[in-house]
Amino acid sequence: MLTHHDPIPLHVYTDHGRFYSIDDQNYPGVGTILTATDTPKQQEFWQQWRSVTENSAKSDAAKERGKLFHKAVEDHLQGIQPELTSILPYWQSVQTVLPRITDPLLIESACWHEIGCYAGTVDLVCAFNGVPVILDWKTATRPKKPEYLDRRYPLQLTAYCACTNRMYGMRIKTGVIVVALPNCEAQVFQFSLTDHWRPWLSRLVGYWEQQTTPLAVQALGMIRGEYTSRV
Repeated sequence: MLTHHDPIPLHVYTDHGRFYSIDDQNYPGVGTILTATDTPKQQEFWQQWRSVTENSAKSDAAKERGKLFHKAVEDHLQGIQPELTSILPYWQSVQTVLPRITDPLLIESACWHEIGCYAGTVDLVCAFNGVPVILDWKTATRPKKPEYLDRRYPLQLTAYCACTNRMYGMRIKTGVIVVALPNCEAQVFQFSLTDHWRPWLSRLVGYWEQQTTPLAVQALGMIRGEYTSRV
């Protein structure tokens, strides 16, 4: 497994989202950037979704389930016996997926991008069916339709991919989302991250153009100076 860059950044939470403290600067999290740059239609969708799910027992249970599932996978990949009592149906769902994972390099690791001045936490960097990937775990009570990928998740993984490729000299180009489901086999969505680089870069520039801080000026200058068609 890769040795993580030190120091591990602290999370900073504000009214404007999640940030990571890196080199005395607060780098916005990927989710914070995506939320700030959603279209009005997307904002309306997420507001409606949050009005239904937030502050509800169902939402709290889903968050706790996701937390426990991520911890179980992390322990398993590190050779530790996971605690499965509360998530056994979801754990059974991924039993055909786990053998396809080899060479875990980063597990639940913070990553950041010194040119884009943003950060995030990647679930897993590994080989999946022998192909280097960024992998994200999800849990759900019902199977997801293919248009599930039309949400922000591919942009999120693309952002993480750019971080890990730059930090560790990787050449990852593929993203995988695994949706663990109770009482049935997990869904696996695999896609090219290269296809989503330009949309992510557009979101990133749009975010920094909204800001008026010295870090925003610095980030925009570096982004525009560094990128033409390269990740």
